[in-house]
Amino acid sequence: ALLMLLTISLYRLPDFVMGPMANPFYADLGIAKETVGAVRGSIGLVATILGIAAAGLCAMRYGFIPTLLGGAVLGPGSNLAFAYLALHGADEGVFAAAMVIDNFCSGFAGVALVGYMSSLTNIGYTATQYALLSSFYALLGKMLKGFSGVAVEHLETGRTLLEAYSLFFVGTALIGIPALLLCIRLTMRKHGPTDVAA
Repeated sequence: ALLMLLTISLYRLPDFVMGPMANPFYADLGIAKETVGAVRGSIGLVATILGIAAAGLCAMRYGFIPTLLGGAVLGPGSNLAFAYLALHGADEGVFAAAMVIDNFCSGFAGVALVGYMSSLTNIGYTATQYALLSSFYALLGKMLKGFSGVAVEHLETGRTLLEAYSLFFVGTALIGIPALLLCIRLTMRKHGPTDVAA
């Protein structure tokens, strides 16, 4: 149970920590709000849908835990696209590519986690148990995301602002390593219905 709860609580931590700095980053990079909205509502949306579909297919083919492991790689790894964007500058093509990568990976990781948590609930208590798991997964991230701005300010010392952003995004990707290791451990244990492909 402890391994399961630790995995759930750490799984989306990189997204929680990065999230508050996304819009300030776009503004500091010089990307117009209209461009951000247009990309999010077009190819970004398509990428999210594709990520959701890919996670669903993986869960059906390989099972919940292998899909969870895939999401543990893709989710934090997508933050590296923003680290590259920060160093590359306000190139709309690179920005669009980063958004596509992030939206696809976030969609995949989100469905992977939802599928895994759903597989842990018992029929008859599904709503209550899922609500408890959802609250637990968000708790640590909500506590830490308030320090994101402070982290960027600290990293800016002796560097340009965009260099600080780049290091911050690399750091958020590295935050995903513990969850990745826990997912590997879950995969190695291979017990329970979560390991059986549908």
